[in-house]
Order: sequence, then C-alpha cells, then structure tokens
Amino acid sequence: MKILINAPFPVKEHLRDLIHEKVQKLTTFYHRIDRIDVYLRREIKDHESGNSLELRVHAPHKEFFAAEKSSDFESALSEAVEKIRVQLLKHKSKLRRF
Repeated sequence: MKILINAPFPVKEHLRDLIHEKVQKLTTFYHRIDRIDVYLRREIKDHESGNSLELRVHAPHKEFFAAEKSSDFESALSEAVEKIRVQLLKHKSKLRRF
C-alpha cells in the first residue's frame, strides 16, 4: 500500500510519522486498499486560520473520501481516519451480503 502526502509546505517528520501510523491502521478494516492520498492545506480567511486535511483511499473498483478542518492537523487526521473507518466497515458489510 502506498501513502502519498501532498502539501504546499514542508511536512514535519513528526506529522509524517503520525499520518503513516494512523493511516496504516485502516488496512485492519479492509485489506484491499491500494493507495491512500493525504492532502494537507492551511487556510487563512478573514483573520481565522485553520488546517484542512483530506483523505482519499483507493481500493479496487471503489474510492473512499473524507475531509476535516481543525485548528491542528493531528485532530483533523483522527476525525478523517474515523470517517474512513466507518465507510470501510459499511462497504465490507455490503460485500458480505452477496
């Protein structure tokens, strides 16, 4: 499984390791994941700053997506991974019905 991290700024090693650790755990819920794209963005609008994180999980014939905004990337990552986990479990349960 490939994990690609895309950001318009240099990503610190601590954040890169955290992303790999949390995203790698998704394979325990669905083993057919081919690639995971992580998009990091800092947003500054009207004196408000925030961090945006998007996860795009590629599996054969299916793609899962989650986006989160937060004041820090760590909490946005946790929320997005949880959203993907729910989607993976739902998809897996649909496959078991057939």
